[in-house]
Amino acid sequence: MPEYDPLNFPGNSIIINQQGIRGIVIYNVNNDLYTAFDLSDPNHPPNNCSRMNVETPLASCPCGDGNEYNIISGEHTTNNSLFPMQQYQAVRTGNTVRVSN
Repeated sequence: MPEYDPLNFPGNSIIINQQGIRGIVIYNVNNDLYTAFDLSDPNHPPNNCSRMNVETPLASCPCGDGNEYNIISGEHTTNNSLFPMQQYQAVRTGNTVRVSN
């Protein structure tokens, strides 16, 4: 499907809005490795501002606290003592990327 075409190229990501708590971002690392993370900031209870924005390879929280995460590792970019993003398993088989928890 055309909306998933970016996943054919390393360094690109897509967002699936209907899954997870606030959506899921899927990132193509190198055509063999894919990552998938929930877009709800793990250091906030789900609320109106806890859905993160993605500017590949970063996801940032718009709540005004400066929380920013790497969508390759899920780690907070400046404070490793904070919770990392909720990761899902992402496996490519042929032309299909299967995301599961």
